[in-house]
Order: sequence, then C-alpha cells, then structure tokens
Amino acid sequence: MTPYSDIDGSPYLFADWAKADIGTTNAGLKEDVAYRFNIHDNELEVINESGNTIYLNKDYVEYVVLQRPSILIAQSPVQGLLPNLLFKKRV
Repeated sequence: MTPYSDIDGSPYLFADWAKADIGTTNAGLKEDVAYRFNIHDNELEVINESGNTIYLNKDYVEYVVLQRPSILIAQSPVQGLLPNLLFKKRV
C-alpha cells in the first residue's frame, strides 16, 4: 500500500518534469530548474546542480515561477492558458 492508494491519477501537477525559476532566502535565484510539484504532499521536487532529485525545504523558498509544459498549452482546448504559474510565500 502506498500513500496514494486512494487517489486516482498522479499526485503531480504535471505528468512530466518541467522548468521553474525558484527564489530562495539562502541561495538566491535559481533559473530553469527541472521540477515536479507533488500537489498531494505540497512538495516541490527538483533536480539540483549535481543531478540529484531533492525536495526543497519550504522554509527557504520565497517564491516559485512554474513553467507550464508547452505541450500542455499547445494541446489545450482552453484559449489564453497562462504559461507561468507564480507561487509566493505569505508573509
């Protein structure tokens, strides 16, 4: 049994890895970082400079601009779909 046993589909916002710009308090701005956002656990999974998959510590994340995969925009029947999604920490 997994933590996702009672959930239909994927826990991730998008099926594939996408790119993000991430602003942190301890490392500044990181651009074009490969990410997957687990909406079930509210965790941002990224690939760091060493090629390792890690979960970011939310205490250090100020904001994240998630790029929506371009294939989703191209195939969407919805007109005017936003290419970027901004998530910012509340103060």
